[in-house]
Amino acid sequence: MISVRVPATSANLGPGYDTLGLAVNLWLTVHWQAYPRTEVEVCGEGADLLPHDSSNLIYRAAANIYQELTDRPLPSGRLLIESEIPVIRGLGSSAAAVVAAVQLAFLLAERELTVDECLRRATQVEQHMDNVAPAIVGGATLVFSDHNVPRYRRFDPPPFPLVLAVPDYLIATDAARRALPATVARQDAVFNLQRLALWIYSLSCQQWDVLGLAGEDRLHQSARSALLPGFTEVVQTALLHGALFSALSGSGSTVLAMCPQGKEAAVGGQMQEAFARHGIASRIVHTTASPRGALDSFPVSC
Repeated sequence: MISVRVPATSANLGPGYDTLGLAVNLWLTVHWQAYPRTEVEVCGEGADLLPHDSSNLIYRAAANIYQELTDRPLPSGRLLIESEIPVIRGLGSSAAAVVAAVQLAFLLAERELTVDECLRRATQVEQHMDNVAPAIVGGATLVFSDHNVPRYRRFDPPPFPLVLAVPDYLIATDAARRALPATVARQDAVFNLQRLALWIYSLSCQQWDVLGLAGEDRLHQSARSALLPGFTEVVQTALLHGALFSALSGSGSTVLAMCPQGKEAAVGGQMQEAFARHGIASRIVHTTASPRGALDSFPVSC
């Protein structure tokens, strides 16, 4: 049996649109076992939404990459997918799936997989490099392109508990991108550059006193707030009740907050109530940032 594990991720982190990402301690675990026929089973998060056959993203991506590596079709096997990552909620479930597929294909092909190769291949499939990078290497990441080659820089993540308010409400990534304005005012661009610089300062120096300011954004969150009733109030409520930072996770619908130890229950309860005032049911997930990513957690082959 071969098993790989990939963490959830939260992208953008306020001002870092398509640039910042954070690995989150919710995990996708994928097991592969040789079997006379192809079977796909999905357990946990997304079990009622994702395909239980060869059209599943993990199976399709692994099969395509294995074919590229070996010029042979993927051998038959049983694929078991166990996920703690909410689907279509802005927590990188598709990025985790693609990273897992890349790992699986390389393991089955008995080829060495480097971080750079994993980043390149996963970004080709998934497109969202800001989710892919922290899923691979853990921690907090800054991503950029160098002559169309995906690059990253990794930072140790903030050491605070994370509170995730996960609404019973879907926002498709494509719809969230279509909601963005075609142009940005200069003063708003400068505002976001300043906030992004504060994030890099905080991560580089492990100085967290400016996290509240670092989470501010004028590039995408205000436009996307129209897609998620109560979003602005949820963020403001989290900060008012002690969160150090709060922002939309990826393109939503999850709202993420970072809290001092001991404040997470109160903050989560208030975030849930704020959503409820707008008719949105939600659940609260308590977790942390993950210093580990897919390529330094497992894989296990036995």
